[in-house]
Amino acid sequence: MKTIRILVLIIVFALGGLSGFFVKNFPFIRWNTEVKIYEVFQVCSTLFIGIAIPFFIKKWIEDKRQLKNALIEECKETLTEIKRIRTKFEGCYSNNSISASDKDEILILFSDADLKVQNLKENFTLAFKGESKIGIVGIKENTVNAINNSYISYWKTVTGGSLMNSNYTRIDNDLLKSQKSDFSSVEKAIKQAIIFIHTI
Repeated sequence: MKTIRILVLIIVFALGGLSGFFVKNFPFIRWNTEVKIYEVFQVCSTLFIGIAIPFFIKKWIEDKRQLKNALIEECKETLTEIKRIRTKFEGCYSNNSISASDKDEILILFSDADLKVQNLKENFTLAFKGESKIGIVGIKENTVNAINNSYISYWKTVTGGSLMNSNYTRIDNDLLKSQKSDFSSVEKAIKQAIIFIHTI
């Protein structure tokens, strides 16, 4: 190992010596010894711009991509959480009965979904806070409102009617249809939000 290091050092010094010899004896470029300060500044600033700008642009693009991916992932997680409510609801319909514990479970699932929707709304607003593109702010507001309004409508359909009444023990076809329709609206709003994020 030590022999390899010594060999590498000898090669490096030999190459350095050879390149120095060639530069001194065979000057391919004639250097102007009269260099002005502004010319040095100009060369340095050009080098800085050439190196720094691609680095900052790359970093900005990567940050933007990570932000988009995080938001899209949060949209998917929110939709998954709401799908758990639909699955439970439709399971009770298939069983032809809904017990008090089933209703409590639906309320707990809504409580979890509430937190997801609230976080999604806040993160959506924060993510596009600085956007100045024409139309982006309006689309963002419409997207957030669509998710919020459709989710509230779904919540009211499932929990605000006769379902939570202690005498209600079987989900009827009308309530099932209303639930499916409102769930479809929530799903559509969240999927449109994902499309919106991809287009920014």
